[in-house]
Amino acid sequence: MGPKLRPTDLELINRIGKGDQTALEEVYKIHRQRIQQYVIRNSGTLQDAQDLYQEVILAFYRNVTAGRLTKLSGKLSTYLYKLAKNQWCDQLRLHEPLQELSNTTDYPTEEFSNEARQDAFLRRMIDQLDERCRRILLLYYFERLSMRDVAEQVGLPNGESAKKRKCDCLQKLKKLAERHREVEDEVE
Repeated sequence: MGPKLRPTDLELINRIGKGDQTALEEVYKIHRQRIQQYVIRNSGTLQDAQDLYQEVILAFYRNVTAGRLTKLSGKLSTYLYKLAKNQWCDQLRLHEPLQELSNTTDYPTEEFSNEARQDAFLRRMIDQLDERCRRILLLYYFERLSMRDVAEQVGLPNGESAKKRKCDCLQKLKKLAERHREVEDEVE
């Protein structure tokens, strides 16, 4: 008897679609290292890589079991790599808005021991804004909607109105941060 041949990508997908857990485990083992290395090479930690790979495999599994993935136009490794790349880019983009917003607050970043504390501070300040401002900033900076789409979501007539409101909201956010800083100075 010759060496056991590895099943094709399509065979694995079909088996997973029929509930074969060993096929899913095989996909997991075959592609794990490549995907995790991608995340680590692109500013991620080992924990980030492991977490992202779990998310990729879960998304793949859901697509197969829901019948959205029954055939491939290329290799399974390419499909999983694209899923990983898109999810990793999304995660990196989620952190960008906080950086962008932090630049508007003029709150001294040297007082924060790490970015997480600064992010938490910004989130607390945003939470103190009125509902409309909170929604405008979250939709624009976090969900990356266009100003026209933001306007539609919050009931403003057009993108220009939303842009003006966004500027007003950023000013409110800056004042909140400054007031918070003044209170901290008084306490010290």
